[in-house]
Amino acid sequence: MKVLGIETTSKICSVAVLENENLAAEYILNIKGRHSEKLFSGLNKILTDLGIKIKDLEGIGVSIGPGSFTGIRVGISAVRGLAQALKIPIVGVSSLDILALSVFPCDFFVCPIIDALRKEVYTALYRTKVTEKIMEYQLIKIEELLKNLYEFNQRHQGKILFVGDGVSLHREIIKNMLGKKAVFASFRNVFPTASNVAWLGKEELQRGKGKKYNKIFPLYIRRPTAELGLKK
Repeated sequence: MKVLGIETTSKICSVAVLENENLAAEYILNIKGRHSEKLFSGLNKILTDLGIKIKDLEGIGVSIGPGSFTGIRVGISAVRGLAQALKIPIVGVSSLDILALSVFPCDFFVCPIIDALRKEVYTALYRTKVTEKIMEYQLIKIEELLKNLYEFNQRHQGKILFVGDGVSLHREIIKNMLGKKAVFASFRNVFPTASNVAWLGKEELQRGKGKKYNKIFPLYIRRPTAELGLKK
């Protein structure tokens, strides 16, 4: 099964292709704000290098957020067009799940944190795997999150592994509030990647949970600022 993965919700634009259980190729570019320009050039390069045609793809996984509002729209719009033209199913994947997958398996609780500005983060909490989510996706002040995690840790002993671009921004306050209970992922796990999008997408596609091109929607968690302004 050939599955395309697309990730555009962060500063990283990445495209990957899985062939059955193997990562065939991945294109990663860290240039903020140029996702719409680079996405299809990355896809064309991967297909050319692999010697396969776009019609050979059997499904697509796409990161649906939370993250950059513009980036989310770029990825979903591109995937909708591809899936409609190719008549193949899509799976939408949360960027928080993607970050959690990047550090599993591990013996810690896993807490991805994505910077949402204004000292807020997008976050969730996982126990031993992506499907074992014990705190739902949410937008929250970093201090409130850490207070909740401290109280959680009083009831459930165990260290918490933090991963995502919010780690470097909030590392000191995390250490101050959680002490030795906090563990930090390496710099390699700062951003979600298309390869992990493809892995999670493939699992859902194999379960028959792929959707039509017009049934995939963004996971914003918060409305874009522009929309908020229109309602004032």
